[in-house]
Amino acid sequence: MTFTNTRGTDAFPDAQHAAMALADAFTERDRARFLTLTADERDAQLLARHELASYVDALWEEAKAAGLNPALDSAWKGVAGMRDLLSGLSTTAAFLLHEGLDDE
Repeated sequence: MTFTNTRGTDAFPDAQHAAMALADAFTERDRARFLTLTADERDAQLLARHELASYVDALWEEAKAAGLNPALDSAWKGVAGMRDLLSGLSTTAAFLLHEGLDDE
């Protein structure tokens, strides 16, 4: 199966800001749900978020290793946005796992 981006890179002209805004808007609900999880489920959430972030970061690093500069290439703004979104999700989980749960 082949997936094709039919919208082009102009579909999200500011993907990074949109991703950061989405992560910010999601944080409250994410926190509420995260706090209902068992310790094992919380650990699994953090691991899953880190694994997905690592996958997306690998795309970025592979582009750089191939001599591209994804930070300056508009074709990579979707990946940049995903990196920011996943960073926000991972940060929330890590904070709640290591610091935020102490306040509950």
